[in-house]
Amino acid sequence: MSRLIVSQGRTPATHPGTTEMKRVTMTDINAYLDGALDERERAEFESVVESDPDAKALLAQHRQHVEELHRLYDPVLNEEVPPRMLELLRKRNG
Repeated sequence: MSRLIVSQGRTPATHPGTTEMKRVTMTDINAYLDGALDERERAEFESVVESDPDAKALLAQHRQHVEELHRLYDPVLNEEVPPRMLELLRKRNG
């Protein structure tokens, strides 16, 4: 079984029963936060994060950033596109 490992500036420790280790990347973290991991991947990711303080801190920090971005920019998604911008797009697209 492979094990996802996150480490900031140090070599990850070997976990009992693992034959292979993979570092968790920001892609892994984004996939987790976006709900894009399947059940097995999600369980494996959560297990590693729970047992690795560096991974846990990085995930918490990134989750906070994502939540802040949603708080700041989600309201824009419901705004109408300004008429001037629509006109520019029409001209550009012919």
